[in-house]
Amino acid sequence: MTSRPKKTRWQELVDDLTRAIERGKYPIGGDLPSEAELCATYEVSRFTVRDALRRLSDAGLVTRRRGSGSKVIASTASRGYIFRAQSAYDLLRYAEEAAVRLSTKANPVSARTARTLGLGEPSRWVRFSGVRALRTGQRIGLLHVYLRKEHRHVVEEQAANVTTAIFPLVLSRYGLTLTHVDQTIAAVTLKPGEARRLGTDAGTAGLKIVRRFIDDRGEPIEVSENIHAADSFEYKLRLDAVPFSTA
Repeated sequence: MTSRPKKTRWQELVDDLTRAIERGKYPIGGDLPSEAELCATYEVSRFTVRDALRRLSDAGLVTRRRGSGSKVIASTASRGYIFRAQSAYDLLRYAEEAAVRLSTKANPVSARTARTLGLGEPSRWVRFSGVRALRTGQRIGLLHVYLRKEHRHVVEEQAANVTTAIFPLVLSRYGLTLTHVDQTIAAVTLKPGEARRLGTDAGTAGLKIVRRFIDDRGEPIEVSENIHAADSFEYKLRLDAVPFSTA
């Protein structure tokens, strides 16, 4: 048995405010307390409060208005999980919020898979597979992690529930440097086995997200393949504007 990881302060705040909204303490159309009031009540930083409010907004419970606070727009959170990505650091947050029950058994990699994922010689790689779920128990995705054989121990030494991303463990243990993450998102239909493990119907629409974690030598440290049912997972990406001319 492994103990459940302790909640972070923003998680505690999100859970408390979600319960208050569901119970009608903050009704639809009403406002949540201001950031300053939440900071004082929960004795947390403004950064923690803003992080919690952002997650309530992602869950479809509130809408945030600059200079006007947060207004409640629903009493029940939207179904599924919304992943908001701006940098590689968001992958660390994602791993904390949605732990993986990952098998510690290393599997061989086929030549076809190695070719598809750009791994090179398949014998240099091993695959670990698992299911990613929220703290509520809801399954939101399947995960295949591909590691170089010499790095396999970072997974084999983990408990069944992995609550941290794998790539930082590899970086720390082997003194490597991450330079960037390449990501590909494709629409798929779930195969019968995939659908069964995600609690949905075969042929359901899904998303396949492949991430390649590249080191300073231009080689992949890890490649992850994530499969999600479309009705339980949403991906949000922020693109900052840059100056441009229409002339």
